[in-house]
Amino acid sequence: MALVTEKKTLKPMYLWESLLWFGAWAVILFISTYVFMPCLMAGKMSDFDSFFLAMTVPMALMFIAAWVLGRLNGQNSLKDMGERYRMRSFSMKDVAWGIGAGLVSMAGMGLFSVLGAKVIDAGLLPVPKGLPLLLDPHAEFSQAALDQAVGGKILGNWPVLLKYFVMLFFNITGEELFWRGYVLPRQELAFGRNAWWIHGILWALYHSFKWWDVVSLVPVCLVIAFAAQKRKSFWPGFIAHYMVNGMGFLLFFTKVTGIL
Repeated sequence: MALVTEKKTLKPMYLWESLLWFGAWAVILFISTYVFMPCLMAGKMSDFDSFFLAMTVPMALMFIAAWVLGRLNGQNSLKDMGERYRMRSFSMKDVAWGIGAGLVSMAGMGLFSVLGAKVIDAGLLPVPKGLPLLLDPHAEFSQAALDQAVGGKILGNWPVLLKYFVMLFFNITGEELFWRGYVLPRQELAFGRNAWWIHGILWALYHSFKWWDVVSLVPVCLVIAFAAQKRKSFWPGFIAHYMVNGMGFLLFFTKVTGIL
């Protein structure tokens, strides 16, 4: 019944509108990375704090935009909003799909990272200089490098871990609400069973602010989009996305706590 209601109230999102949404947010991220972040770094803000703000602000705006668009489209209650964005009570199948998609995504990312590294080494995808640690594909996450990135000591630096958690929350929740909640259901009405791969390719290209990493992100974007469309649920993509992006948080957790 919920799917029938969804189809009655949603308008198809064809390619031109899909390109508009993905392109607009790609431009916002590009400006945040190459205009906003350098200004912060020039103001003596640490690499980590500059990266944190440059990534969190656009993702927080995306989070807000998803809810505003929901309200504009008549979702006036939390129940209506949850239904529109497919945030229905998840089943164990949703969890299994999420975990499976996360594992496949990480395996695919590992394999395609090898191809991406070869493309970078061949000079086909030049990497800009002066990138912060978390964006630099050549960076080594040593203790000294992390100390320099946070502008002090990483060990026992709990505020850094809290900032990373906030960044991760808006990154994943904002993207999942907007892309898999707002955009994908409308694309399904336009493209049917092909929606997931069109969505996945556009989502990978949306990450072009770090163009050297797009190759390795293609399998992640395709797998998450497929799982989200297959289950018609917010939760598989949310779980898989957290598994993939959460690896950076786990690294920082081990360094802040001194486990590694």
